Amino acid sequence: MWVIPLTPVEKTMPESSKQDLADRISSFIRPAFRLTGDGCFLSWQQREAVQGCMIFIVIIAHAYQIMRMPVLEPWFRFSYETPLMLTFLCLPLLTIVKPATGARLRDLFIRYFVPYAVFLTVLSLLNWFSGGADRSWSEQFLLWATAMLMGNIDSAIDAASSGYLWFMPAFLLFQFTLGLYYAMRSRMAIFAFLAMLVGLAFIGQGRDSWAADLPFNIAIVVYTLPLSVVIAHMLNRLQHINHRYIAGLVFLALFLALTALTISWDSLYRVYLANFYTVLQFDEFATHIVRAVFGTVGILMFAPLLEKVFVFRWVGQNVLIMYLAHWPIMHFVSKVANKVFGLNPSENLPGILMIIISFFLTAALARVIAGSSWLNAFVTPRNFTNYKEAFGIRPMLATAKRSE
Repeated sequence: MWVIPLTPVEKTMPESSKQDLADRISSFIRPAFRLTGDGCFLSWQQREAVQGCMIFIVIIAHAYQIMRMPVLEPWFRFSYETPLMLTFLCLPLLTIVKPATGARLRDLFIRYFVPYAVFLTVLSLLNWFSGGADRSWSEQFLLWATAMLMGNIDSAIDAASSGYLWFMPAFLLFQFTLGLYYAMRSRMAIFAFLAMLVGLAFIGQGRDSWAADLPFNIAIVVYTLPLSVVIAHMLNRLQHINHRYIAGLVFLALFLALTALTISWDSLYRVYLANFYTVLQFDEFATHIVRAVFGTVGILMFAPLLEKVFVFRWVGQNVLIMYLAHWPIMHFVSKVANKVFGLNPSENLPGILMIIISFFLTAALARVIAGSSWLNAFVTPRNFTNYKEAFGIRPMLATAKRSE
């Protein structure tokens, strides 16, 4: 009896199917949708308006830290519980992701680390000369050098009493990591995303987090990049929804409800301090993630409305100087008002007046720097070529070529 051998059932997925699956997963973990018609989640004008609105919230929150106005304490607490920094950090993913190259890293370093270095140096000197710390010049120099190398909040506080500077190195590292992530092959990107999920799940330690001590805020980048991907997908689903602003209000209402819940738990969540939780603390871990994502999505749903506010757009266009300069200017205004005019910054009316004056002085400084090609290239250069122009390197080379 002849037995016809049966073809064994294919137990493995064809190579093409595997590649298709890998590509689909890759497109999910590295979203790239066309939502505004120009290949971006947000238009540049909307991004600028969102940045400007966030800076307003940050300035008022910092006003409480500097002036200690009792009326601003609830605003301060609420502002630091909001996903301000997550909103800022996810904006590059929502507009444009540039390839990670050596030139791109160099330009990012120039664009974000140069302003950090300039303000860290100036504020370190002011902090030392003002007698705020009884240190020798060598001790102060060591603290400054440590802050230059580490770029985190604790080192900036030690050197310059200006912990807010942490954001510049974090934003630099976030954008370059994002570029690397998008430049990877599909399978490598899947591995990288899984690694970031592990980091998201285990890098936090609540109030006593060791993660804040890592250089250039690595923990914050690892934690926020996967959340930015989730936010991007949610916005993709909601971008063209009917009654967009009502949906935005629903997300903000859910954010407020979850915020009230976590406050009742006395649960501290501060992205800038890397105060987040591990999956082993599941209630706080999950609740804060959902809360932060909902809050960010709720804010970004109002981007088209914010774009209509000229002040927000202008501040967003000058966001680096507005962010970096408002802190020392507000310190200066409050000290002058107190010592020269005898005004108490902690009182409501004088304090509000000082905030307004500080804002306009910061805006005036931003306008002066933006209007000077040299200052703009020296303090807030956009790339390496722009930075060289501050030192006259490019014109000299051009002159030499013309003479040849």
